[in-house]
Amino acid sequence: GWLKVEKEFIRAVLAEPMHWLGLVDLGFDANNLVAFRVTLEGARALGLSLPASPTDKGAGAELAGEPAAETAVEPGKLIVQPNFQIFALDPVGEYTLSVLDTFADRVKVDRAVEYQVNRQSVYRAHKAGMEVSAIITFLEREAHTDIPQNVRRTLEEWSADQDRIVIRRGMEVVQTVDPGLLESLLEDPRTAGFFARRSGPDVAVLQPKKGAARSLYEALEAQGFLPAGGQDRVAGSIQVQPDGRICFLHPVPSFYVLRRLAPFAERNNGDWCLTPASIKLAVAQGQTVESILAALRECHHGPLPEAIEMAVKSWGKYYGEVVLEQVTLLRVQDEKVLAELRADPNIGPLLKRFIASGALAVGKDGKLERLETALREKGVEVRSPESGVRGQ
Repeated sequence: GWLKVEKEFIRAVLAEPMHWLGLVDLGFDANNLVAFRVTLEGARALGLSLPASPTDKGAGAELAGEPAAETAVEPGKLIVQPNFQIFALDPVGEYTLSVLDTFADRVKVDRAVEYQVNRQSVYRAHKAGMEVSAIITFLEREAHTDIPQNVRRTLEEWSADQDRIVIRRGMEVVQTVDPGLLESLLEDPRTAGFFARRSGPDVAVLQPKKGAARSLYEALEAQGFLPAGGQDRVAGSIQVQPDGRICFLHPVPSFYVLRRLAPFAERNNGDWCLTPASIKLAVAQGQTVESILAALRECHHGPLPEAIEMAVKSWGKYYGEVVLEQVTLLRVQDEKVLAELRADPNIGPLLKRFIASGALAVGKDGKLERLETALREKGVEVRSPESGVRGQ
């Protein structure tokens, strides 16, 4: 079956695109394609050498025993403009166009293909593995001249911007309780060789070697250190004090715990704490009181203290605002009596049917002041419809 499929595929390629392009001559027997011959143009295009034939003075004789002659074709050229436009002039190869598509945006295709280079297109090439130095080299090679100085300088500035933040995956790091301890490890010949570089006051990156972490463990244990591992656990890693201070249960907090706390906790001289300002700022930036409490419960050792939970709700305006109104309710024995009273010409205009809508509750008589005080203690904004805000 495959022989038949491949035979028909080859027959179609020869009879259609290759013949249309003038690369082969075809031979037929009763409308059946039975033979083909590569033409002179086809030999040049395919890089073939044809054997000489005593009866054929055509393509075969002309190319007998010799590589296909190259047709003198003037190569295409790139023009790089100071405004970051690039023009690819005919004849330009597909390879050149494909490279241009990597780091420039194609604008239009005419007799010359127009491109535009911008920061985002260069960043796209960077993510694909093509650095700015390679872009500059390519442009100068294809343009046969130096590119404009402002273009080169701007490309180099964009390259520097791209290197300001580097995301590395699968790296092993060491974190110490203070910068001094890390400094001593980096200077000690027994441990210095395990580190690739220092990435922070108390953080260093290990060499990307298999087993480097295990070997460092052994070297530290031999010096009397007891390195901790597996502290990436988030659960049970903090305790929040009544005044909002966050105490870490490990001397060196996990990066994962710090990442949970960073959106809503305040840092001051190495100490972390919850404050009204930090919670208010977190809510303003899109955090919710529920998400903050969920993160604290996830990290807290044991149940989160009720006082802390109430404080976060108060600082984050979890309860919003309430309206206190004094109303007089008329209670009658049934709906029939109420309907008759509302129909009475003297009583009806003095009544308004009470229909509960939304979240409503009836305050007890004589308890409104106590209720208002208790609400304010929870950070609830209390107002009346007549006088506006009454207290906060």
